[in-house]
Amino acid sequence: MPRYERIVVKPDTHVPLEDPRALELFLKIVHDLKPDRLIDLGDAVDFGSISRFPKSQDEPSILADVLGFNKCYRAIRDAVGPKCKFQFIEGNHSYRIRNYLYGSARELSSLECLRLQNLLEFKKHKIDGPYDKIELCGGKLVALHGWPIIRRWPGQAANEWLTREGRSGLSGHTHNLAIVGRRRYDGALVWAECGFLGLMDQPYLRGQQTNWTHGFVWLEASEEDFQIHEVRFHTNFSWRSPWGKEYRA
Repeated sequence: MPRYERIVVKPDTHVPLEDPRALELFLKIVHDLKPDRLIDLGDAVDFGSISRFPKSQDEPSILADVLGFNKCYRAIRDAVGPKCKFQFIEGNHSYRIRNYLYGSARELSSLECLRLQNLLEFKKHKIDGPYDKIELCGGKLVALHGWPIIRRWPGQAANEWLTREGRSGLSGHTHNLAIVGRRRYDGALVWAECGFLGLMDQPYLRGQQTNWTHGFVWLEASEEDFQIHEVRFHTNFSWRSPWGKEYRA
């Protein structure tokens, strides 16, 4: 009988602009899931102060980004335990450090201390990466951040990724939560847009309304097969599990 691994897929958090209640609910649920592995789909950190978007006087600093990431990952490690394997995929927000250094401080770009994995202290948190993508189930399933495809409605980006990759997958970036399927002559494919844990009123939106969704996905995967489970948070930051437990933040 194949061995199944339980994997939690952590979507964008945009620390230090994470939603505290969404993150709290996430931590409570993953504590009970007891995953073997956690895959971070990227954009864990916002790095808004060096983005291309207009800045405000109260824009969080890079120090706030780094300290927020450390606090967030300590909480995640406490929730899932020391044996859970952490893997980190680099998103477009993470690239802001590299782009800023190359564009404005090229002389500093070769410093090892400014590489993402050192700046965010991956070794301390026992995080592997950063990766561009992670293949699962013998290559039948791929996890990636999802940049540059972003579409307004849930499922649109997932359908485009199915066409590009020609295999099943998991992605973040859109801040949507949706699972779409497609039937082919050689079997069924599925792609999940994996939700969001950040604030719904990100500063760069300037008050614009979004259709983002708080939640995440987890899966059970072997070398031959997988099953994706969606965890969609209610607007009052609660979730009732299939096993009958009520979670609230």
